[in-house]
Amino acid sequence: SRTDPAQLVQALAGRDVPCSGHEALPAALSVAGGISLANALSGHAAQFVVQDISSQCVGHICAPQKDGDWWDCCAGAGGKALHLLDLMQQNGKVLATDIRVPALKELKKRARKYGIRGIRTQPHNVVHDEPFKKSFDGVLVDAPCSGWGTWPRNPDARWRSSKRDVVQCATRQVKVLNNAAWCVKPGGVLVYAACTFTRPETEEVVMNFLDRNPNFKLDPFSNPLTGEATEGTLQIWPWDGPGDAMFIARFVRNAEG
Repeated sequence: SRTDPAQLVQALAGRDVPCSGHEALPAALSVAGGISLANALSGHAAQFVVQDISSQCVGHICAPQKDGDWWDCCAGAGGKALHLLDLMQQNGKVLATDIRVPALKELKKRARKYGIRGIRTQPHNVVHDEPFKKSFDGVLVDAPCSGWGTWPRNPDARWRSSKRDVVQCATRQVKVLNNAAWCVKPGGVLVYAACTFTRPETEEVVMNFLDRNPNFKLDPFSNPLTGEATEGTLQIWPWDGPGDAMFIARFVRNAEG
């Protein structure tokens, strides 16, 4: 919910649509599948975003501060970029880039729908294009991955990817993460997220990155779903949400650079 959740709960109750809140994420509401929220909440279109709870956790782990300047380098249609700005209470900036121009057009359309300002889109290939000549308070790498974490809602995906695909994804993820790190200012934050649970795309990506980037270290955070302390990485499982499996790592760049 982008507004007082109680307003949406009341609106849904008026349509006999049951929903439940999440004890750890007050703005998160769960509605049974098969329900058209566009119809059930037709008068509240700008007040809610449909987003998996694991994806919401990514934004909370980024924890952007008001007036922050962030780069979402694999933004897609921008669900996480929009969430970052909401977490900054619209007092901040987000550069959203992707290699897919249609996805960025959809992001701009969504930003207009929600009345969100402070977001700028730009086609950009993190692997092949020159790094930006500026530094950001935070960079989010929501990396393209095997998608194994989406099996509960996309069961056919289990048969459309192989271990070879996983290795290829991991190689690309390391490249994206290394290149994105150039644009994190000293003392800034770098967050890596992937909707998967395979070791090559999770723990091994983290170890590979830290080996190549001694000016970064893992930055401990609290699990948004439980409040438990982590050492800088978190594996969310489908039964934790329930939702997608999601791996998230948070790094901080040394203040000296």
